[in-house]
Amino acid sequence: MDLGFLLHAIIPSVDSAAILITFLTYLAIAGSILPGKVVPGAVLQDGTRLHYRCNGLFALTLLVALLGFGAYMNFISATVISDRGFELLSTTFIFSVLVTSALYVAGCRSRNKSSSLKPHVTGNLIHDWWFGIQLNPQFMAIDLKYAYILDYFIYEEYMTSTWDIIAERLGFMLVFGDLVWIPFTFSIQAR
Repeated sequence: MDLGFLLHAIIPSVDSAAILITFLTYLAIAGSILPGKVVPGAVLQDGTRLHYRCNGLFALTLLVALLGFGAYMNFISATVISDRGFELLSTTFIFSVLVTSALYVAGCRSRNKSSSLKPHVTGNLIHDWWFGIQLNPQFMAIDLKYAYILDYFIYEEYMTSTWDIIAERLGFMLVFGDLVWIPFTFSIQAR
């Protein structure tokens, strides 16, 4: 692999951005409307609880079926992800930086006093940006920390009481970890 190819491959493209946006839109819509058991999360400091719809296995199965149908009908390449691996890596990295920055600004502006949205600002910009300042930020009523990963689909409801969900704020560490580190490093052996 020569340097020119590598440099070209790591520059995000419109196609890689469209793939990422389509995937995240699918997750938001599927997570909101597909049927699934609704379970209460851990009790927060103010006594409230968030509720989570556990439909990740159904959402994954439907996604695989849709991709299979799309590949069969020649709407999409069956190898689109591996073909654009480096582009998707750089696109997802840039997206995670932008999302973290938006979360930081939204958290700093928040006047919400509930435990999950109350800003926890230390005054150290790097620390607050890296670790986040809100516990459970939401976008269109979707808890942004409640992501879908294959290893918990069978016991998905137990994820609502993990350390990531109940104690860690959503900053670069979790955004980058969930969007870039886990999918791109855990799948290296498949390349």
